[in-house]
Amino acid sequence: MPELKKVWQASEPERAALIKQAEAELKEQDEMRKRLLPALLKGVIDQKTNATAKEEFDQTCDGYEAYLEELKGREMMSIVFWTFSRNLLIDVGAAWKRAEIDKQQMFQKMLFRNGLRYSARTEF
Repeated sequence: MPELKKVWQASEPERAALIKQAEAELKEQDEMRKRLLPALLKGVIDQKTNATAKEEFDQTCDGYEAYLEELKGREMMSIVFWTFSRNLLIDVGAAWKRAEIDKQQMFQKMLFRNGLRYSARTEF
């Protein structure tokens, strides 16, 4: 299973592909887990093998489910962040008026790292 670090570094299309892949692998593991009981009942595997395999499938499925939660959580955080940013940028004037002077200065320093120059000749 891929590392969670990749989840946080992945772009939106990459995360979508990772989600699709993980869902397919989870489905495959779940289907194999469901075949254990019929195999046990037909005598193809014994009780001990069934218990061991079921535990392994359970752990694997739990891992995929946690991984999918992380992938989808990252996606949701990205959506929330960009929605918040867009809303903030739509009404910059109101955000500026609400901000304290130190926050306004910090924003100016971040936005205009080299300061602003004004020329009376060019009017900007």
